[in-house]
Amino acid sequence: MRDYPIQSTCTHRTLRYTGVRLDQFDQDVFLACAARFPRQKSSAPCARKMDLRGLAREVLKRAGTVDRRRVAESLRRLESGRIKIRDGRFTCYLQPIQKALFDDKAGYCLIELNPEILRSLQCVDNLQGFVQERFRLPKVSMDRWLHGVMHYSDHICIPFAGLPALSGNANAVPVLVAESLDRLSASVRLYRLRLGEGGLEISRNARGDGEGRCRV
Repeated sequence: MRDYPIQSTCTHRTLRYTGVRLDQFDQDVFLACAARFPRQKSSAPCARKMDLRGLAREVLKRAGTVDRRRVAESLRRLESGRIKIRDGRFTCYLQPIQKALFDDKAGYCLIELNPEILRSLQCVDNLQGFVQERFRLPKVSMDRWLHGVMHYSDHICIPFAGLPALSGNANAVPVLVAESLDRLSASVRLYRLRLGEGGLEISRNARGDGEGRCRV
């Protein structure tokens, strides 16, 4: 177990993650689970039965023994992690997966997601469509990170110097980000992302009116 700072564009809060380091595969598994939950209308816990074979087939496009084991190990990592959010006065502790019950013989698990995280994900009108679109993308971490940024970020500009820390990718230099955007444009309608002179610009809507342009 290690303690990691979470990079965020929210300057008045500090975030830290305690647990095994997660990657885009773990996020794929988490999103595949989240897409199977009904819309969360309250903070009451909600659990769903998950078929490990089905999760593996969705995330990895195959569902052999090794693949199902990879998904189960990811679920255990997600269950063991803790997120600490502090704003100077209050401190909040979140756990992405609050409960995980595995039936090793039947190949099923009962998963309880954190309701606040689930509600945040469901602020997108069509979470299932977002997840399906993500899984059609190349398995390139920068591509998938940019795809998530496009859907979940408001109008903002991330300076080039801040991209490696926010994306968790040390290779997030402008030329590689541009290559990712080119690949994404072949699969999805990139109406909210563009590279400006100062960084990655995220517009509020399809017009790309420049509200979030970097000034450096």
